[in-house]
Amino acid sequence: MLRSKKKVIFITSGFLEGAEVEVSGKAKVKKRIKIDWKWSSLMNALAQMVDALEMKSAYLVLGEQFSYDLKFLIPQSMQGLEERRYVFEIVKNKIPEELVDEEWDFRETGVGDDDLKEVFVFVPVKAKFQLIKMYLRDAGCRILAVEPEVIARLRNSDPVIGMALKKDFSGKDQETLNILSLKSEAEVGGENEEYANQPKKKSRVRTSNIFIFLIFIMFVVIVLGVRLFSYFEGELNRLQNPVSYGNTGNELCA
Repeated sequence: MLRSKKKVIFITSGFLEGAEVEVSGKAKVKKRIKIDWKWSSLMNALAQMVDALEMKSAYLVLGEQFSYDLKFLIPQSMQGLEERRYVFEIVKNKIPEELVDEEWDFRETGVGDDDLKEVFVFVPVKAKFQLIKMYLRDAGCRILAVEPEVIARLRNSDPVIGMALKKDFSGKDQETLNILSLKSEAEVGGENEEYANQPKKKSRVRTSNIFIFLIFIMFVVIVLGVRLFSYFEGELNRLQNPVSYGNTGNELCA
């Protein structure tokens, strides 16, 4: 179910737009503000918007200058993790960015034939996105979800309303386009709660492997420590109690 009100931030070159959107019934903007900005004033502009709309959390729409939006064809047979890895390998060679798994996503567009299918890929421009996230965090606003302007406009010509109408927060990877703060929606009781509560399998596996490795290292250190202690203890006893082989022979002859 959609929350009755959503707060949305739309950032594009030259201006920043924030709005409170009523989404119960026909979606409409209840309050909207626009602020001009430059990179030197972006931090203050975002803080001003957060204060004006009392934003503790918000959905973020990135203008075309802030993301790489790609479309290309892949084999129809690709599914699941294999599909994501295949898309990843293509994307990393198409953009001048180091891909981070949590900061890019794709979805199938439904276009294709028996052999090929089209995917849309969204990758925020890393340096710009990191700066926006930092400024919003410092202003006390949590980002709930991020998507590009072009996708928001598919739902509504106004990207602010389009983002507020977003429903595809959970589902099969190839059917959704989400770059999310996984804790955020669960904490505020939003529609992403189910997605947020899904186990982070990769993280758990990585932590388990590190734990096993540390136990192995501790075992090796203990074994080596015991052996070294035994060796040095034997050497110390030998030095403290030397055996004179010559005297022993004389005593036997006597």
